[in-house]
Amino acid sequence: MAFSAEVNRLVSERVSLDKLISKYAKLEPTGKGFKCLCPLHHEKTPSFHIYTDMNTFYCFGCGASGNAITFLMKKEGYSYIDAVKKLGEDFNIPELLKDEPQIDREAEQLRNEILEANKIAAKIFMQNLENSPEALEYLKKRGVSDEMKRRFAIGYIGDGEVFIEELRKNGVSLSTAARAGLIKIDENSRARSFFFNRLMFPIIHRKNVIAFGGRVMTGGNSGPKYLNSPDTPVFNKKHNLFGIDFVRESLHDFPYVVLCEGYFDVVAMHQHGFQTAVAALGTAVSDEHLEILSRFNKPLVVMLDGDSAGRKAAKRIATLTVPDKLDLRAAFITDEGEDPDSMLKKEGGEEKIRALIENSRPLFQELLDEQLVIFNSLDNVEEKLKTERVVRDIVAKIPASKTKAYSNYVMKRSNGEIRIYKPAVSQVRTLVSKAESGEVKQHDIYAKCSFENLRKLVVIALLHNEFVRPLEEVRDYFIYSGYGTLIDEISAAYDEGESMENILERVDASGEISTEFRDKKESFIEKYFNREIAGVKIAQNEMLYKTLCGDGSEDAKQKITEIIKENRELEKKKRDNKIIADN
Repeated sequence: MAFSAEVNRLVSERVSLDKLISKYAKLEPTGKGFKCLCPLHHEKTPSFHIYTDMNTFYCFGCGASGNAITFLMKKEGYSYIDAVKKLGEDFNIPELLKDEPQIDREAEQLRNEILEANKIAAKIFMQNLENSPEALEYLKKRGVSDEMKRRFAIGYIGDGEVFIEELRKNGVSLSTAARAGLIKIDENSRARSFFFNRLMFPIIHRKNVIAFGGRVMTGGNSGPKYLNSPDTPVFNKKHNLFGIDFVRESLHDFPYVVLCEGYFDVVAMHQHGFQTAVAALGTAVSDEHLEILSRFNKPLVVMLDGDSAGRKAAKRIATLTVPDKLDLRAAFITDEGEDPDSMLKKEGGEEKIRALIENSRPLFQELLDEQLVIFNSLDNVEEKLKTERVVRDIVAKIPASKTKAYSNYVMKRSNGEIRIYKPAVSQVRTLVSKAESGEVKQHDIYAKCSFENLRKLVVIALLHNEFVRPLEEVRDYFIYSGYGTLIDEISAAYDEGESMENILERVDASGEISTEFRDKKESFIEKYFNREIAGVKIAQNEMLYKTLCGDGSEDAKQKITEIIKENRELEKKKRDNKIIADN
């Protein structure tokens, strides 16, 4: 059965081949992607190579090659249809879940017609540019060289009606032009050019013109400064980037991918030797953009303004789903009013840009440092708590494989005041399972307060949220017990007014503890909670007591005295609540 070009395109664009193969072998980074021991034959030296730019593989040992479909067919023995459906399920691609996904001739034909129409339009725009003294003069003033005009196939469109007539002469129907986003039909059923009076930048993906970006010159156009093609069957703003086709071939000269804001920034960067620069297309950076750029397996440096707007943009990018393997960095341009294009026009600009990129720091580290400086400068406890919450929110967005390193960094920079613990959900479930079965091996220091009692306190706080704040008072003990992640998660949900049902389901999957306390009187629950919290505080104090006993300083002795006094009061509190709580 012949492979459908439409199916292969979907697989190539939306299936991460390295993510698929990482399930079968440990990947090692290379200049063009990854390598590993071949999953298809036995070998001792890695000869299986994944080329992330093309999303294909080749084994120099056994000669196997292909894409994600052929890999599954060879490795798992799937039929073509089964392999396609498996990829559709695993990578959430509904188009691949049809009964016969390889048969979609109409979509494939439409795609080819749109690409041909765009190719013709690009040629028309380039011819228009050569016939427009105004556009040529504008590019000259912007410092764009003839080489860059050719490299990016920059063009120009003046009168829209003339452009539509040129399309007709070249055999492009109005229907195809409309589907390509080149024209639109108005309320009087008249064809209108989508672009007019603009410089035109073709958006090229794997040597095909898939869309256009138009930019106004000074005056003469009342529309937006930048105008991009609408989404079409061959183009989606969130999945494409300007300049992406040049990145792979240029990485050996400059091992960074640089994400800029505008077309002229990218053109200027390329003209000065930074030919791995790309830009988003009239939309904010998306999850899809980060996934695409992570495939180059090189640091991604985001060029940002050094003002509040640039910081805000950095924070927004930090909320995206950042791939584990992506080295995401930020380079802030601190010179007011400058961007890469304007900086490169000035003396020493090229050296400044190079230094910004090469000295760029991880984006998450930049954001954390900003907050940690504030945290360390504060004396007001409430303000410190607010800043700590911001720090925790940033860490929560960091890829799981890097959380431990950043948590240690935060603890060190905050002089040990901010401790972040984030075990996986599976680890919490394991703790719950062991607590239920009695398998947990407790240190003697925990003898007076079992893990099961701790879990009951958590469930009570989840059922009766007024107990969340008292639970926070013994947070350190929860950390030592292995339940540290729950306190932070519960507190965050409480502060944001979010439902805690999902946490409750994890902690008490069987519902046994919830049933035990759900219908109890408020007085009973309050007495029980107070008694058990007192027990936790006693155990927490005993841990501190044991630590201080080895310190002979006067401060330590004074603290030990305070601990003994506090524990006596807590023991009394336990006795006062014991009879009622146990009834």
